[in-house]
Amino acid sequence: MNWIPINSLITDDGDLVSLASLRGTLRAQPIQLDEGTAIGDVRVSSQTLSISVAGKLGVGSIFAASVQGNEFGFWLDAMASADSAPVSKPESVVSQTRWGYGLRILFRARQLDTSVKLNLAILGAAVELGLASASYEVQTIGLGPMALGAILDGISQFGTLRGDTYHDLNTTVIGNISKLIKDHAAEFVPRPIAVQLRIPVEQDPIPKAHTEVFAMRRVREGLSIKDAVARAGGKYDENVIRAVYRKIAPGLQDTKPPSESAKDKAKQWLG
Repeated sequence: MNWIPINSLITDDGDLVSLASLRGTLRAQPIQLDEGTAIGDVRVSSQTLSISVAGKLGVGSIFAASVQGNEFGFWLDAMASADSAPVSKPESVVSQTRWGYGLRILFRARQLDTSVKLNLAILGAAVELGLASASYEVQTIGLGPMALGAILDGISQFGTLRGDTYHDLNTTVIGNISKLIKDHAAEFVPRPIAVQLRIPVEQDPIPKAHTEVFAMRRVREGLSIKDAVARAGGKYDENVIRAVYRKIAPGLQDTKPPSESAKDKAKQWLG
């Protein structure tokens, strides 16, 4: 399962503000770390992110506007963190919580050339070559109000992404946050930064439909789940790909090819 980014705000009764629109009548309290769990060193992680879901979670102002065609969201965390143990409570939507402090960079990109499989790794180059356009937003979590300016060192917190900005965010800025945390880790208190959920999160309808078509084509080709996810290259949501395979080929192991009957079902679905 993918982690879902959240902001660290908590209501007076202990629920995560980010999950207010998703939880209905259930609770959304973060799962606490086990006593003695140490926060690790800074690690960099990244994922794709549904723009409509990001807007509902309130994780970035760049996701406030509704999604347009060929748009993708990405988030990159450079955080010192630790994960709680998984806990399944029927009264709560949260099954696991990541606690930490550090830097979060959000990207909202539009694919201008549909022949390019857009992902975060090539985003800077795609923007530089005119194959995509993008905006970005930088946040700190748990570092205090004065940290962001020092970390950015002259780079704007928000803006239109350029190739050189992308490079600076991934080198200078991440280097600055790593040094800051190494020198001052004892001063920071971990906050909830991401969660695993027991409930499905609504997807953007357009990217979800594209992902379903992609997955059906991979079933038709006879690709295993593992190979289909690898072929997606981060452009398509892995959870949706797996859901399609579960529907067409129930019980299929990750490394096994789908059966002929599953391939026939995919052919019929695709028309």
